[in-house]
Amino acid sequence: MLKKLIQSDVSNEHFKAFFEHAAIGIVVTTLTGEITAINPFALEKFGYDSTELIGGKIETLIPKRFHAKHVNYREDYSENPDSRPMGIGMDLFGARKDGTEFPVEVSLGHYVSQDGQYVIAYIADISRRKSVESEFEELHAELENTVEERTKELRRTEHLFLQLLKNYPDGVICIVDQHYRFVYTGGELHRQLNANIDELIGQEIFPFFPEGLRSVILSELSRVFIHKERITGLELPYTIAGGTYVLDSFPLIEGEDPIQYIGIIIKNITELKKAEQSLREDLRIEKDLNELKSRFVSMASHEFRTPLSTILSSAYLIGQYSSEADHPKRDRHLQRIISSVNTLTGILDDFLNLGKIEEGKVQPRFSDFNVEDLIKNTLDQIKHNLKKDQEINYQHDGDPMVFLDTSLLKHILMNLISNASKFSSEGAPIELVSSQTPNRIEISVRDYGIGVSPEDQEHLLERFYRGANAQNIQGTGLGLSIVNKYAEIMNGQVWFESELNQGTKFTVVFARSKE
Repeated sequence: MLKKLIQSDVSNEHFKAFFEHAAIGIVVTTLTGEITAINPFALEKFGYDSTELIGGKIETLIPKRFHAKHVNYREDYSENPDSRPMGIGMDLFGARKDGTEFPVEVSLGHYVSQDGQYVIAYIADISRRKSVESEFEELHAELENTVEERTKELRRTEHLFLQLLKNYPDGVICIVDQHYRFVYTGGELHRQLNANIDELIGQEIFPFFPEGLRSVILSELSRVFIHKERITGLELPYTIAGGTYVLDSFPLIEGEDPIQYIGIIIKNITELKKAEQSLREDLRIEKDLNELKSRFVSMASHEFRTPLSTILSSAYLIGQYSSEADHPKRDRHLQRIISSVNTLTGILDDFLNLGKIEEGKVQPRFSDFNVEDLIKNTLDQIKHNLKKDQEINYQHDGDPMVFLDTSLLKHILMNLISNASKFSSEGAPIELVSSQTPNRIEISVRDYGIGVSPEDQEHLLERFYRGANAQNIQGTGLGLSIVNKYAEIMNGQVWFESELNQGTKFTVVFARSKE
């Protein structure tokens, strides 16, 4: 019929008018997809000029993502062309020149002329219809499914919520009414306390908690009910089942007045507290190590420089004294060198002793001995190192036979007596007392020197620590730390009393026992 219309002049005129003025897009192509004609309506819809499309492929008007499939569809159609809708059951789209897309409905027809076979595509823009259909379908689906979906969702939400409460692994989650009764509750903590969750519903909250803790919780929750406050991260002052917990609480319905229900979450933070404590301890250790490093550098730079400078200067001067008359001067500088070497040896001994202690290489060798005799022998050895006119007043009370390590005890005595002398003025007395009772052995050394300030007393037994008023007095800051360690090795303790500018008293106490 189409062929007959084309062959007729009148029909040609009518067809041309139909083609030019049709309110639907019409595109004519060959079986291989080349566009041979396109009407103005289609050109307007797709945003092209006819010269841009004639001779081109029909795929120009199709989104690129569908090109490959469309070529296959076109080839299938060319093998069996007929008049039919295109893409039944599919959403079809046209592609404008500017790249935008719009939904279309396409019907296909074909005709045969002397030039060959052609395909006619009738393309309708169905954007408005699709929009209306979509709105209608959405409204229909919404009306049809609202009750069912809401019911399902409520049931599902309720089930999930109850499972959340029931299986909360880190404590308790609950809903509480204004009478402080459980509306619902769940969580691992209830199981740890052997509480039946079902039996708790309707009861006053947390009956298995200590009464003091319940009072604290009730007091805090009253703020939520009365003042509409939120409680966040309140650490509970009692442990529960051996763990540390925090409490959060909040009104459940925003704007409700008065508040009828509140939510409560009690969370186990035991591991968090342990990690926090461990971190604090690590930071403290790091800080202590940094302070220790600073003290060591300060001590070493001071204590090594002085004797080394003395050795260097004395050695130089000895080289200058070559005559017989200079012998006394050489001897004096030799003694200075010997004294400086002894000082350095003492410093190194302190380092070595502390190193052995920290490596666990110092083991006590207990034996029975007369402590009074040991102290007197020690005093004979150290008296030449005292300052001018200093005297040590010693007395003993009780049985002199003790069971300790003689070497470690002697080191303790030497250090305490040396410190008493060093931090006292010339002529100042030093008091040394030893005693033994049925329960313990006690040795004290008392001086009347510069004393220790309250600020320094806290750190006095730490390694490399030196009081603020002792910075210009020779010493490594290790002696008292070693004394303390040696006392601990022999199951003893060291403590002291001191007053600035009045003096210091060190006391070492050992439990009396035989092992």
